Amino acid sequence: MLTVGIIKVEDYKQLLVEKDAVLQKFPGKGGWVHVLLPEVPKSSQSWFGLVKVNGRIDNYEFSDVNLMPDRNNIMFLAVNANIRKQIGKSEGELVHVVLYAAGLPGVGADDFSICLKEEPIALKRFEALSTAEQRQLIDWIYAPKNDELKVARMAQAIDNLLIVK
Repeated sequence: MLTVGIIKVEDYKQLLVEKDAVLQKFPGKGGWVHVLLPEVPKSSQSWFGLVKVNGRIDNYEFSDVNLMPDRNNIMFLAVNANIRKQIGKSEGELVHVVLYAAGLPGVGADDFSICLKEEPIALKRFEALSTAEQRQLIDWIYAPKNDELKVARMAQAIDNLLIVK
């Protein structure tokens, strides 16, 4: 039997970094002003390792912004002229950066049990399955590497458990 837990909304806000950092500029004409973020790893699941974030720089809030890797594969956040004007800062000045991973976190090992908790009838019917049937269903749900397919399979499994037999 699965252990069923409760998830809070704030659990979806995965803090990536909170720190004070210096606004730097890439050398050369047209070099971007940015904040280096070596503590944030490149994404292995996105184009060029981009990491989509929400957050703020000082009092300027933003959402769905991509962190990019520099030539040394250190992630950075570009800070354009509009943002610098809004926060009243320029190259060489200190800013406070708070970044959260954008979107929902990846599918976790206990997410199906969390979904079952929301549907007591489905939970009861799942618990009535044999251990082998439970394991087979869980293995089927978590087999894909794609989180969207895992979520679709969870929904399908719960729908099937809710169908009166």
